[in-house]
Amino acid sequence: MTLVSGWGRYPTVETEIVTPRTLEAARRLTAEGEGVVARGNGRAYGDAAIGVSRTIAMKALNPHSPDDALSNGALHADSDIGISTLFWIERGGDGKPGG
Repeated sequence: MTLVSGWGRYPTVETEIVTPRTLEAARRLTAEGEGVVARGNGRAYGDAAIGVSRTIAMKALNPHSPDDALSNGALHADSDIGISTLFWIERGGDGKPGG
């Protein structure tokens, strides 16, 4: 179990953190019961996405590839993408992506 909060550090909740590597694994985890919440970057000041029993860290499922994220001049991104990753995509993926 891990103590988790958002940027505002409230609330702080003890929860199990799991990190699925596939979309199918994430679907399976969310179907396992109540008290399970999917979490993005965890940068909420107040109502942070924290599961009472289990929190699913979704960052591993993001395609951090400029070719995957950009098409027809539009950006396609998950809700937990960080601003540094947006800049990385805009630069064409040179170097290491941010959060």
